[in-house]
Amino acid sequence: MDEIQSDNRACFGSIFGVNLMIRKWITVFVFFPVWAQVPTSVTWSTDKLEQAKHYWESMHESAVIVLDDGHQIVSWGPTEHKIKLSSVRKSLLSMMFGPHVTHGTIDLDATLAELGMDDMPPLSDQEKMATVRMLMQSRSGIYHDYVGGSPRMKESQPARHSHAPGTFWYYNNWDFNALGTIFEQQTGLSIGDGFDRVVAKPIGLKDFMPGDVYYVDSGESRHRQYHFRMNARDLAQVGLLMLRRGTWEGASVITPDWVDTITTSYSTTHHNTGYGFMWWIADKGVLFEDVKLPDGSYAAFGAMGKFLVVIPEYKLVIVHLQMVEWPDNYAHLPPSEVPNRATDENNRKIVGHLIQLLLNARET
Repeated sequence: MDEIQSDNRACFGSIFGVNLMIRKWITVFVFFPVWAQVPTSVTWSTDKLEQAKHYWESMHESAVIVLDDGHQIVSWGPTEHKIKLSSVRKSLLSMMFGPHVTHGTIDLDATLAELGMDDMPPLSDQEKMATVRMLMQSRSGIYHDYVGGSPRMKESQPARHSHAPGTFWYYNNWDFNALGTIFEQQTGLSIGDGFDRVVAKPIGLKDFMPGDVYYVDSGESRHRQYHFRMNARDLAQVGLLMLRRGTWEGASVITPDWVDTITTSYSTTHHNTGYGFMWWIADKGVLFEDVKLPDGSYAAFGAMGKFLVVIPEYKLVIVHLQMVEWPDNYAHLPPSEVPNRATDENNRKIVGHLIQLLLNARET
């Protein structure tokens, strides 16, 4: 897929046999057969895109893709390079549940007791009353030790049994990891094979392979941490599937009802955003710092600058993948070798400013 580049001179060209004119503003009439459904006219300021690119060049190395209604407007950095997505994994897993919930393989209101789910040390009877739905919303009330997470996350975890299931939101890696176990137990598929069947093959991802999902098991819990390695090119295509409410080339890959369910907010977070089924939801415009996004916007967040942002009102998908990974074995590393999570937290502000510069380049 070609990136559109120009200077400010008037010029004419042809891509895929379709004429386009580029002046100080880019007017795109380009039909990309893989992503764009119908030719559309989209106007972007080349000067303001250059301002955004200049800011991006001052950031840590990253891959950035912007799709406007399926048309690639921006492709910066190593967009073909696969990298660990960190917590973006959770949003991808929530998509995978959709067809299995629709077909009855997974019951959102089944309790952990009914599913035979436990841990070591064991869960209490109260904890086993948590449902799959509560785990999806990160409201299980189960504050058991878990695999992964940062030292600060573990320090801030509530005490065991301090909240009844379904009554309190806390960003809980135990929930997210246990959902991986539930998916595999109920479907008989590994997470890599499940994503391949539900998402990757139906939409024709070019680079993803089931082996790009791997597991971390460090003994704190029976429920392993699962991780995806993916490049910006494939992740943008996943975002486009979400933008199109689960439909790809006329076929329903994930039902629109499931897309709506997972991107509806059920809680208010410590970032003053909403939270759905493992997706972060814009609340009164708040999703990132330094930018106000329209209602209905949502995102997948991952440590060390991993973001997939969907803005339905503008028909935009934005991917930002910083080329730094949170180490799987951080607990065994000396402090000097552990990435600075303060810098990671600042990514919401830095990337928020980049998103604002990109939005400034759109003609309204």
